[in-house]
Amino acid sequence: MRHYCFLKAKAGELKAIKHANKDNDLIPVLDVPTQRDIDPDKLFNQINKSHKHIRSNCQKEKLIYIDHFDIDLNIKLPNGDHPILMHELLINDGYKIGFVTGLDRDNIYDNTISHLSKKHGSHVAVRLLLDDILIPSITIKKIKSLIPKISNVKGTLIFIDCRVVDFVSLPKMSSVVIDFIKKLNTELIVNEIVLTSSSIPQSIGKLVETGETKTLDRLESSLWGHVHSACSEHSNLTYGDYATVSPEYVEMDFNGPPPMAPKITYTLGTGYIVARGKSVIHHPDGFKQFITLADSIVLDGRFRAPGHSFGEKYIFKIAQGVNGTGNATTWITACVNQHIEFIAGL
Repeated sequence: MRHYCFLKAKAGELKAIKHANKDNDLIPVLDVPTQRDIDPDKLFNQINKSHKHIRSNCQKEKLIYIDHFDIDLNIKLPNGDHPILMHELLINDGYKIGFVTGLDRDNIYDNTISHLSKKHGSHVAVRLLLDDILIPSITIKKIKSLIPKISNVKGTLIFIDCRVVDFVSLPKMSSVVIDFIKKLNTELIVNEIVLTSSSIPQSIGKLVETGETKTLDRLESSLWGHVHSACSEHSNLTYGDYATVSPEYVEMDFNGPPPMAPKITYTLGTGYIVARGKSVIHHPDGFKQFITLADSIVLDGRFRAPGHSFGEKYIFKIAQGVNGTGNATTWITACVNQHIEFIAGL
């Protein structure tokens, strides 16, 4: 099925796309990563780094959306330009780049998006958070006023981004989204509405302790099921998620190597297997814990097969002890990739 996969524009995530089946109906939505205390020079370097990863891992003919959702609107490039303008470099190199705006963006941001979309015929999506859609009439009015600024786009595309969903928030979240979608479709002609969310919080330690393996409910699937069933008459509804990386992930600066406990996240129909080791600094096996964790995933009766995806092949090889231990980046690639291939088969 069509899958809008919301990811950070980083090496691990983008390599997962590179190794995905090229026939998948996959549309990446890439958030440029930020850091605490980011400044113009750091932002310039970060965007250049994201571009490098996109060029190394993404096909030019495949549509990619880029957003600055996590970046302070007040930060400009060292030369004073708006940072969104840097992505024109990718367009000039032949990449099919779409842009994302939202109700929280300022006029300078929207005018820059408008300039690029009209100049290059780029797609533009409007990203809404749950708080944005609590009063549908107000939100729809704001969307209507925003559309003329991005009028050169190929129809209206809405991202409903619920961020992290849990058992407490799920019922109200479902109700709010259903109500908004039904009212939106009576007021506007919307080409596509993408519903995205994640079960994975910023700190997985809230759900799974180090040295523990648990099966967690994949609540983004539950949210999608509730909304899709209630809005079955609306054919413009499309599935999205954050794969196996939390939407609340923030790039951190560390003095020395970052603290890390090995982790593997494996996608199931209605859940995730999350296997965590202990700190690589304090555990005698260090990174070799990945071998034990991978073996536990392979021996679980719910593991599909090494041939199902690049990610599953990677997990299997590590479990056999023939492919080293991997590292944080290669494991993000493997986990995100197996997730993408699983969703593609639904």
